[in-house]
Amino acid sequence: MSHPFDPVSVVSGYRPTDEQLDDLWPADRRAAVFDRAQTATSMRLRWKPATLTGGLAAAAVVAVVAGVALVGNATSRTAGHNPEANHPSPASSPAVSPTRNQFVLLAARARVAPALVTGGYWHVVRHDTEDGGTAVQESWTDGRGRVWRRDTEHDGSVSYLLFAPGTGDFEDPTPRTLSHLPTDPVALERTLRAHVSGSTSTDEAVFDYVQTIVGSGWASPDLRAAALTVLQHTGRVTTSTTTDSLGRPAVRADFVDPTYRPGEKESLYFDPHSTELLETEIDLDLAAGSCPPDPPRKSEAPVADPNVCRAERSHYTETLIEQRQTASVPASVRARAVRQPR
Repeated sequence: MSHPFDPVSVVSGYRPTDEQLDDLWPADRRAAVFDRAQTATSMRLRWKPATLTGGLAAAAVVAVVAGVALVGNATSRTAGHNPEANHPSPASSPAVSPTRNQFVLLAARARVAPALVTGGYWHVVRHDTEDGGTAVQESWTDGRGRVWRRDTEHDGSVSYLLFAPGTGDFEDPTPRTLSHLPTDPVALERTLRAHVSGSTSTDEAVFDYVQTIVGSGWASPDLRAAALTVLQHTGRVTTSTTTDSLGRPAVRADFVDPTYRPGEKESLYFDPHSTELLETEIDLDLAAGSCPPDPPRKSEAPVADPNVCRAERSHYTETLIEQRQTASVPASVRARAVRQPR
């Protein structure tokens, strides 16, 4: 017998322990914030009373529960703890925002969703579109991390590729790597922020790694839910309700950093019900001479490349057409696949 979906009971599972709350957010600070919130709320209600009914009331309850459960993590990013204290994140405020509400609901749904793949292969068909041209990538990934691929380029040419499993470290993960990541949101965020690299900010690197997690069929429901909760607290991220390039309903998460990524927007599109990743998008509209300053953290590639200071306009999307578990790799793909060097 199926039971009705109860987001409040699901979200309650994300509440840190009392010890974690005391460590991240001492009692005296909790009391001060609570007093300020009470005062602000009573002032608003005197001017504009509001009545919440039906779905709006349920959403409000979820938002409040989420704010209490996760505020310790959000407020821990003080100058003493945040590696980017000189470039503060908008997520450092304990206030609950519409963006957080959407991530709370996505995380709750991800946690109760069935595992995407439990054996065999994770089969994905993806359309890669750049400035009007589209290529098709079809892949099969096994539990070890081996990947068979059939790529159809813009000109119709087809190649068959075989990739050995990644090294298994943080930067080259395998399904086994993901299985060892913590599924507690607070612990996962600490792990990601301690290990991510290769971007102009820790926030951007976390945003990209969450894409790696939720884009893998081998990530467990609990890990997917934790990753979405981490994204909820990642700076410079906002959400909106929209559709992807195929017209499918989606919750879009945008990463925008006008200081260190001027003119650039990275977007992740999630199915609002299954929480699966539907599409990723990078939109660049760079004005001439708008070279960004040096980033607050070390980047793998120099940011002040003269090429990025020229006017540039580009649009790139990766659209997931099909994602499912399958029992085997087609014999024609296995026979033609050429092993790729690592």
